[in-house]
Amino acid sequence: MAVPGTLMGVETSLEKYGTLKLSQVIGPAIKQAEEGVKVNWATAQYIDENVTKLKNNQAAAKVFVPDGKPLEEGDTLVQPDLAKTLKLIKNQGSNVFYKGEIGEALTKEVQKREGTMTTEDLENYEVKERAN
Repeated sequence: MAVPGTLMGVETSLEKYGTLKLSQVIGPAIKQAEEGVKVNWATAQYIDENVTKLKNNQAAAKVFVPDGKPLEEGDTLVQPDLAKTLKLIKNQGSNVFYKGEIGEALTKEVQKREGTMTTEDLENYEVKERAN
């Protein structure tokens, strides 16, 4: 597993080139996580192909395989834990992910599954801008 850089990359891009802040653009994602989105064919296929793995993770099973039945195309995917995470990021910025409680929880889960990512890896992550 690599250190996730998308959040810091988006935040940095918005600060450097954008007209809005991360706290402004994250709102629609929070709304979709709270209210749900319709499962499309690709997501339904992914869930179906990975149902055993998803069932082995209590949090994932609760979202993607509720009551032991995999979500299917057309079902509504609601992700309250994701909404909570996104709200923390909205209010505290990427530091809550790279240097705070989200990062701590993430690295704990990764290490529980024999991964090697540490909180130091997250804390030391840097965005590298490259020319085209």
